[in-house]
Amino acid sequence: MVAVYEPGRRHVRRFGHRVELGRDEVRASHGNTRLGGDDFDERLVDHLAEAFEKEHGMDPREDRKALARLTRAAEQAKIELRPSVCAGARRILLEKNGRPLHLEVEISRHEFEDMIRDLLDETLEAFDQSLDDAGWKPATWIACCSSVARHASRSCGSW
Repeated sequence: MVAVYEPGRRHVRRFGHRVELGRDEVRASHGNTRLGGDDFDERLVDHLAEAFEKEHGMDPREDRKALARLTRAAEQAKIELRPSVCAGARRILLEKNGRPLHLEVEISRHEFEDMIRDLLDETLEAFDQSLDDAGWKPATWIACCSSVARHASRSCGSW
């Protein structure tokens, strides 16, 4: 038996699979199809934008090109946080009076996890429901996403 927690850009899917002799049977599926990786990214984008606005007095989300740069910086920071405890977001986002305005923010994995904790909780509640629907106990699953795995281990105990 295999439990799958699959975070995607647009939604997070949770399945309970039964695999026997080359046969794959979905036993249960549950979740919020409107919640996905973009929601996690948006939290980091907002955090970085607020830090930039605090320093420079301008909101980079109001400029289309600056928002694209900010989004790339957030995605890169999130990737860096997978194997590291902290990451830096550094980019030129806007200009003011011909002078470039830089985004320079350090973020820890712990800060990011705090930002997305309610989203993690929502996905894990749905995951637990899919396990329950499949008739499985929480101790039988393995999470592969680092933030989710750490959060799940704190919420569910050892697994």
